[in-house]
Amino acid sequence: QLTGTYGLPGGRVELNETLIDAAIRELEEETGFVANKESMRELPKKYTAQIKRKNGETKLFSMKIFTCKEYSGYLKESEDTIPEWISLSDIDKYTFVGNQKEAIKESLKYI
Repeated sequence: QLTGTYGLPGGRVELNETLIDAAIRELEEETGFVANKESMRELPKKYTAQIKRKNGETKLFSMKIFTCKEYSGYLKESEDTIPEWISLSDIDKYTFVGNQKEAIKESLKYI
């Protein structure tokens, strides 16, 4: 848990799951939103983050990030996250995991 650090919904790809299906599942699990698969686009750049695991070990993770223009559902907390809306005009006031802030800014070109 990284207090005061923000991050995009994400997680690991499960067995026999595609990247996009994992992104859809993680978004729903962590926010309550259900992405419309046809409206999703993968950002072309590779993103990374040094993340401290529950066992205390720090590990470098690579991330594929998707944009989503259409979704349904309602924002809700999960067991592991407390999602919140932040204004894009205030994004530089926040600390993000790895280079996710760069990914958010890049994604604006695609939505």
